[in-house]
Amino acid sequence: MQVFGWRSLSDAMPFVQWREAPSSLPATGEIQEGMLPPVLFGLWLRHTRENIKDMILTIGTLILSLTLSFATVSAQTSRDEKYIIIGTTSKTVGYMAPWVGKIKGFFQAEGVRVDIPILRSATTGVQALVGGSTQFDATTVDAMISAVDKGQELEVIGGIINGATYRLVATKKFQSFKDLKGATIGVSSITSGSTVLLRLMLEKNGLSYPRDYTLLTMGGTPERFAALESGRMDAALLAAPLSYKAVDLGYTKIGDVHEYVKHYQLSGLVVAKRWGRDNQDTVKRVLRGLIRSFQWLHQNKEEAVSLISSELKLERRYAEAGWEEYVRSNAWPQRGDIDLEGVKTQIQILAQSNKQSGILPPPERYVNLTYLRAAQKELGM
Repeated sequence: MQVFGWRSLSDAMPFVQWREAPSSLPATGEIQEGMLPPVLFGLWLRHTRENIKDMILTIGTLILSLTLSFATVSAQTSRDEKYIIIGTTSKTVGYMAPWVGKIKGFFQAEGVRVDIPILRSATTGVQALVGGSTQFDATTVDAMISAVDKGQELEVIGGIINGATYRLVATKKFQSFKDLKGATIGVSSITSGSTVLLRLMLEKNGLSYPRDYTLLTMGGTPERFAALESGRMDAALLAAPLSYKAVDLGYTKIGDVHEYVKHYQLSGLVVAKRWGRDNQDTVKRVLRGLIRSFQWLHQNKEEAVSLISSELKLERRYAEAGWEEYVRSNAWPQRGDIDLEGVKTQIQILAQSNKQSGILPPPERYVNLTYLRAAQKELGM
């Protein structure tokens, strides 16, 4: 922001300050060009020693005017910038888009200042959103669906991870699904979307919960991977690229989720309905920043891989493998879209898990595309 052609008050100050403070005020005829800044030299030529007070008053007025102008600009900028908190379940390759938006300045360019706390579980994330501790939550869609079915006024407004990149891996003594009978398997939470997928996969291979195996809540993929390495569990469902790293370290690949489900909306950007209605401009700003983050991830492989490697403390080869998986499968939605068929899959799996009968609600009960379509239009899509 420029005021009077200057970018900041410090740029203007040389025009209203002495270059060197004189020990005494020289007579008009003793002033030579170069001794003072141009503005003051002109003032000296027009004033005599008798009206020096008028000149000082003129300079003081100029300084005050500049100060007030910059203060006004600063206050206006502060009022225009929105501060929001985006909660998230985990910091992984799949959830990188919000961090990209913050690190690369895409949110800031939209006039939004963002903090991104890691809340460890989808349940905690939904609770924080409902309680007003966060304004947005990048969380699993199934957790949001369950909350809405219990009466919470929430809605998914954009995609975060459009697909399931999970792989079930186990310690060396387990070589197949049938070997997992009696095993302890690490999950993010008992009711999370990834756990529902795990149970679906195991049921299709003849294993029923809780009869045939035990589930142990351990947090997101990084925490489950660490627990697997420490020997606290026999198997875990891991997202790419840590699933690749586990296999490289000698753990057994039992199965990939994508072999069992085609459309699956794992996670989305969730907002409280009332807050969204009251802050529509901010919602669209965040969505524009998020869309630009997804596009940057898709279009800048080398820099994206470096950022992922640095942020997640991953070896570059695993950061690259993760990038390739999420781009290949379009699990990072370039336009921020939501896979409505994937939401429908979530609804069906949850209904089956809860032994729900009757007509199932449509995806539109949980999804609001109004803000996303507006943001896409504003970006020329």
